[in-house]
Amino acid sequence: MPLIRPVPCIILLYTATIQLDNTIIK
Repeated sequence: MPLIRPVPCIILLYTATIQLDNTIIK
């Protein structure tokens, strides 16, 4: 995995963690 643009990956991980937190809370 070439680290050319790590920002989209970080955003995807961030959104994924938020969705997991929402599913755990609900």
